[in-house]
This record gives sequence, C-alpha cells and structure tokens, in this order.
Amino acid sequence: MRALKLGLLCVTVLVATVAQVQAGIINGGFETGDLTGWSTSGADFADTSTVTPHTGNFSFRGYDNSGFATLSQSFSTLPAAVYQLDFWSFTSVSDPGNILRYQIDADPIITVLQTPFYALTTDSFTASGATTTLSFYFETDPGTGTRFIDDVSVTQLSAVPEPSTVVLLLTGGVSLIGYGWRRKKKLAA
Repeated sequence: MRALKLGLLCVTVLVATVAQVQAGIINGGFETGDLTGWSTSGADFADTSTVTPHTGNFSFRGYDNSGFATLSQSFSTLPAAVYQLDFWSFTSVSDPGNILRYQIDADPIITVLQTPFYALTTDSFTASGATTTLSFYFETDPGTGTRFIDDVSVTQLSAVPEPSTVVLLLTGGVSLIGYGWRRKKKLAA
C-alpha cells in the first residue's frame, strides 16, 4: 500500500510540474525603463515613459503619424496549449486617427477600444508552435495624441503533455496497480 501511495504522489507531482509551465513576456511592465525584450519598427516615437504608467514607474508610449508602427515580442509557448493575453492601454487624445491593434502570430488583427483612461484587454489563444509572436500596431494622426501600453502578460491556461509523458504516466500507473495487486494476493496466500 505504501508503494501505491508513493507512486500516486510521484504521478501527481509530475502532472503538476507539466501544468505549471508558463510563457514569458520579457519586460511586460516596461519597468526596465527601456524596451528590453521588445522590437519596434516604423514609429515616429517609441519608448518608455513615466508620464502615466498603469502600475509601476514606466509604460510604453508611442506614436506614428505616417501609418502603422509596430511593437512586438516573440516568446516561448507549448504547441496546442491555451494561453491568456492581458494588457492595459489608453490614448492621450480621443481621435478616430488614434488606433491600436494587436495580433498573435498569424491570427486576425484585432482593434483595441479607444479610451482616455487605462482599460484592460484580454484574449485567449492556442499556441501553434514553440514560439509565439505578439505584435501591437499603433497609428496616430499628427498632433492628435499618443498610445500607451502597460502590464502586458501571457499566462498559460492549460498544459498539453507530450505523448511520451502520457505513455510514461500510464506505464507507471499500470505497474503500480499490478505491484499492489500482486502483493495483496501474496499476503492473502
């Protein structure tokens, strides 16, 4: 019976370990004071700012008056695992030309609601590979404001164990049950 309990404990620890693998957005709160971990392209201005962070001391601040600029980051994911994206954003001036959109890998581009105060955007996605790219696209009309983004995070909602892990768990479970049954039979004789 002791071996059976020990085996079940080992299986539980193994499953819990698989379920705790997390995606890692680097510098999601922009608290390094720079854009470490992020790539930008096409922006008239893209940097961190202490003007109006959602939390902490810094946020991302950017504008582009000549089309869409990009702020992006690639991070590790488990294929077929489900993740949740969260970020806070706002625009300093409400204007139809101040646009913020985001995209996860090649999924559809989604437009973020424009607000004059920080608002939370949440989305879930299934990772298609070992690396996933999050891209923010922002545009502003000349003299009409700035886009702010802060507290970007990606959290794994479900883990998908690899087939070899499942086979190992099943083999171990069957072996433990067989051992317990054999031992019980031996003690009864």
